[in-house]
Amino acid sequence: MKKKVLLGAACLALALSSASYAKSGVFVGANVGLPITTPTYVGEFQNAEASLPNTGVGYVLGLDAGYQQNFTPKMGLRYYLSYNFSQSFASKTSEANDISQKLSAVNFNHLIAANVDFFYNITDMFGAYAGLGAGFTNFSTDMTGTVSGDTPDGQSQTATVKFVGNSFALPLNLGVSMNLGDHQVIKLGAKIPLVGTDIKDLDSTDETFGNGTFATLRNYIIQVGYSYIF
Repeated sequence: MKKKVLLGAACLALALSSASYAKSGVFVGANVGLPITTPTYVGEFQNAEASLPNTGVGYVLGLDAGYQQNFTPKMGLRYYLSYNFSQSFASKTSEANDISQKLSAVNFNHLIAANVDFFYNITDMFGAYAGLGAGFTNFSTDMTGTVSGDTPDGQSQTATVKFVGNSFALPLNLGVSMNLGDHQVIKLGAKIPLVGTDIKDLDSTDETFGNGTFATLRNYIIQVGYSYIF
């Protein structure tokens, strides 16, 4: 048993000692993680904020493709296109006068951006990066309301409203990385939206509520990614 433990430790030490800086080249990558969608309600909807869904969480999937340029063995730039799809969920239940109201939000988000990240390898295995992206983002939110309890007809009532919005995207990229030899990189990072997106009920003709604007959404992304450099 001791021999197996010593052998495993020796193999791990050998793998770590043989790690080297990732080289320059074209790369592709995939990411998976957690979105955190935060709404800022607009106009008259601010007065009802206590009964509206707040922060939503869910899942995010992403793809990257670009070029890594090493200026020195320790530092360089990554130029790449990224695509992220996320779905997040939030709900809020409130009660008044023996009537219960539950509002549930399902947020869909598409983010496409051109990015430039600066990276610095602290050791031959571990590094950090920071950068900025610019692109396009789209939100689609399904808001479902269910009213139950002492209703006029004694039955639950449900209705769904769809809100949508598009805008310019400006994500700030931050994270750490681990080089697995010359060709493979694992990253743990975040995309922080510097610009929010207004969502509107396109079927609404009531201009009382900010010409249909319901809320401004920001989608914070935390993800783990793997990249292969050719």
